[in-house]
Amino acid sequence: MTDSLRRRPTLYDVAEAAGVSKSLVSLAIRGQAGVGDATREHILAVAGELGYRSNPWARSLVRGRSGSVGVLVGDLRGYAVDVVHGIEASADRHGVGVVLVDGRGDRDLLARGVERLGGFGVDGIIAVTGQIPAAAVRASAAPVVIVGRPDEVPDSASQVSNDDRLGARMAVHHLLGFGHRRIAHVAGSGRVAARQRASSYEQTMTEMGLTPLILGSVAELVGSDATAVFSATDRIAAEAMGAIIDSGRRVPEHLSVVGYDDTQLATWLRPALTTVEQPRHLLGERAYAALAALQAGEPPRREVLPPSLIVRGSTAPVPENAR
Repeated sequence: MTDSLRRRPTLYDVAEAAGVSKSLVSLAIRGQAGVGDATREHILAVAGELGYRSNPWARSLVRGRSGSVGVLVGDLRGYAVDVVHGIEASADRHGVGVVLVDGRGDRDLLARGVERLGGFGVDGIIAVTGQIPAAAVRASAAPVVIVGRPDEVPDSASQVSNDDRLGARMAVHHLLGFGHRRIAHVAGSGRVAARQRASSYEQTMTEMGLTPLILGSVAELVGSDATAVFSATDRIAAEAMGAIIDSGRRVPEHLSVVGYDDTQLATWLRPALTTVEQPRHLLGERAYAALAALQAGEPPRREVLPPSLIVRGSTAPVPENAR
C-alpha cells in the first residue's frame, strides 16, 4: 500500500508507541499542564516519528470556536493591505487563521460581508474600513473591531484608529517651520477621517493667526497664492504635484507639498513626498489584540494611535520672493 493510502496515525497509536495513556498524549500535544518535560518531549518525538498531526477542526468543535477571524476591507489596496498584514502577523503568532473579504468600497457589499463571515463561523470580525454600516455591526453575532473612523461606532464594537487631528497639526507645523504662512489644504472625501484632518488644519492655522484656505480640488490650488499645500491623502498630493509642474512651477522650489498616509506612492514621486504616516501595521496588531479582548469578555475599547511625519524632498523653506 502506498504512503498516500495508509491510515493516518491516531492518538491511540501515539500512546501505544510511547507506552503512555491516551489522555497523557492529549495533554502533551495540547501543551497543557500535568505532563513532565521529559515525558512531553518523548511523546512529541514519537508523534513526529509516526507522522501524527492533530485535527484543528476537531479541536475547534470541542472548544466551540473555529480558530479563525474574519477580516473585512473596504478596498484591498495600499493602506488596507498593510493593516491586514499586521492582523495576519498577530493571528499567525496565535495559531489563528484569517478569512478575508473585500467589500470593494460598496456599503451593501460590506454589510453582506459581515453576514458572510458570520456564516463562515469565524470567532470575530475586524473591519478595516470607515464605511462599515453600523446596522451590520449590531447584527453580527461575532464580536467586531473597526479599524478607522466610521460615522457611527456601535457600543458593542471596539475601535482602533489613527489620530487624524494630530497628523494634520504635524503637517501644518512642519510647513510653518519652513516659514510658510500661506498654507492651503486640499480636502478629501466627506468621511470622518477627512473631516477631522480638515478641521484640525483649520484650527491650527487659526491658532497661529493665519487664514485657512480649504480647497475642494487641485485645480483651485494652481490659481491661489499659496506657497505650500497640505493634502488630505497622498493621492491628492500626487495630483497637486502634477498640476504644479504643469503650470510651469517646481516642487518644492515654488510650492511645498505634504501628503497623508505614507503609501508606496509617496516614495515613487519625484521629489519623494513628505507625508504623515499612519502606523498601519501596528493598527492591525492592535485591532487583533482588541478582538482577543472582546473574545475574553472585556468591554469594548477605543484606541487611538499617534501618526508620524516622514520628511522627504517635497517640502522646503518658503521662497524669498514669497515671504
